[in-house]
Amino acid sequence: MTSNGFDVIGEEIMVDGALLSAKLGLTEKQLKHAMDHGQLTAEVSKGVDADAGRLQATFRYRGLRWVVIMEADGNITESVPPVREVPLRWFEPRLRRKAEPDNED
Repeated sequence: MTSNGFDVIGEEIMVDGALLSAKLGLTEKQLKHAMDHGQLTAEVSKGVDADAGRLQATFRYRGLRWVVIMEADGNITESVPPVREVPLRWFEPRLRRKAEPDNED
């Protein structure tokens, strides 16, 4: 692992557990628990065309999203602090009718 907590092996970004847990506000024990129980997800994308040579890793944990981009030259860009994702909610629109006056003549 490099001194900045990142390493690239092939087309994967390896992140030091201490760094990842700190970014997500977890202890290392909580991080391991989250990983073991599928509460932490990671996705790595490879850049194409103008982004060729770049890798992007997105880590998600309970509504937090932390994105790390490894540039072709080895420089790191990250979302700081991790972004809280706002879930989309389905709703059913309700039509309101105006109350009709009583027509008692």
